[in-house]
Amino acid sequence: MKKNVVNNNNGSFTITNTEKTVIRVDKKWLGKVANEVTVKLMNGTEVVGEKTINASAAKSGDATTWEVSFEAPKYGKDGKEIAYTVTESAIAGYEASVSGNKNEGFTITNKDTEKVKIRVDKKWLGKGRRESYTFLIEW
Repeated sequence: MKKNVVNNNNGSFTITNTEKTVIRVDKKWLGKVANEVTVKLMNGTEVVGEKTINASAAKSGDATTWEVSFEAPKYGKDGKEIAYTVTESAIAGYEASVSGNKNEGFTITNKDTEKVKIRVDKKWLGKGRRESYTFLIEW
C-alpha cells in the first residue's frame, strides 16, 4: 500500500492510502518468435502502463512463453475497483488474441501467419493418373 501525505498549509494534512495490485501477463508464441513486443496495460481506452519485452523475459525452460507484470492502483478515484485489460502493439505477420483477467493473469497469444511456399513434384510410376490430387502437409 502506498501512502501519500499532503500538507494542507492550515495545520492539517491529507493522508491518502493507495492499494496496489499486480497484473501478470504471459506472452505465448505459436510459430516463429518475434524479437520483441510492447505490452500495454489498459484502463478502458487509457494506456496506464507499457513495457517492451524480449526473449530475456522467457519463462524458465520455455523460450516461446515470455512473462511480464504491471503494478497499478487497485481502485480508481471513484473508489471502485479498476477492471484492467491488456493489449500489445501490432506485429506484422502475427495474429494476436487475449484471454484471462486481472485476477488470474492474462495471456496474449501470437500466431505466426506467415505463408510459405512448398514445391511438390508428383511423379508417377506406372498407370493410374488422375486430373487432381490433394496433399496434406503437416509440420
